[in-house]
Amino acid sequence: MRRREAVLAMLGAARSVGKGTLALSDGYGDGCPDFLRLRTRADQEAFRRWSVWLAEVLYGSQPDLPAEVADCSALLRFCYREALRRHDAGWAKELGLRELPPLGDVGQYRYPVPELRDRIFRVRPGTFREEDLHNGAFRAFADAEHLMRRNAHPLGRDRGAALPGDLLFYEQLAPGMRFHSMLWTGEAVVYHTGPVGNGKGEMRHLRWEELLRHPEPRWRPLAGNANFLGFHRWNILREPV
Repeated sequence: MRRREAVLAMLGAARSVGKGTLALSDGYGDGCPDFLRLRTRADQEAFRRWSVWLAEVLYGSQPDLPAEVADCSALLRFCYREALRRHDAGWAKELGLRELPPLGDVGQYRYPVPELRDRIFRVRPGTFREEDLHNGAFRAFADAEHLMRRNAHPLGRDRGAALPGDLLFYEQLAPGMRFHSMLWTGEAVVYHTGPVGNGKGEMRHLRWEELLRHPEPRWRPLAGNANFLGFHRWNILREPV
C-alpha cells in the first residue's frame, strides 16, 4: 500500500506536456514550481553569467537605458528575464547591443515560459499549487520586497556564501522605496538608485571595498547594520530535490 501511495503522489506532482513531464511539485515549499528550477550546473552558470553581464552592460550604457529599468527592482527583473532568453543576433538587435559574448544559453527552457508566459515572478505567499499557474500568483511585475520574499531565499550576511548573480537586499524603514536591491558580480555590486530628488536616478557600480566604506552607514553590508538584509539567491537556482 505504501508503494502504491508513493507512486500516486509522484504522478500527482507531475503532468505530461508534449514529450516531457512538467514537475508541478515544490520541493522547497518556497512557492517556486520545480519545473522552473534550473536542473543542471551548466544552465545555472549560464543564467549567472548573463545576469552579471547584462547588469554591467546596462551600467556602461547609461544614460541610454531601456525605459523599463528605472529602479533597483526593474534592473533585477530585466536581468532575470533576459538571462532566460535565446541570445542570438535578433535578441541583440532588439536590445541595441553591439556585442554578443559566447556565454552559453539556458537549455532547459526559454523565456517566455510556456506555462507562465511573461508571468515569471511569484507575488503571493504559500507553496506552489497547480492552480497558481492561472490565479494571479505569478505576474510579470514584482517589486523589490516581493522579489526577495517570494522569488529568492536568504544566504546570510557572509559574502563568502554568495556567487556571481546573487542579490543583496536592504530595508530602509523610510518613506518611498522601502526595500532596495543590488546584484553581486563576484567583485562588485551593480544597482539602480531609483528616482533621486527630481531626477530619474542612475545605475551605479561599486567594488566591495567601496560599498563597505559607503559614506552612508545604512548601505554598508555589515552584520551590525540592521538595514542590510543579507545576500539572497534566486529560487530557480536552488538544487532540484
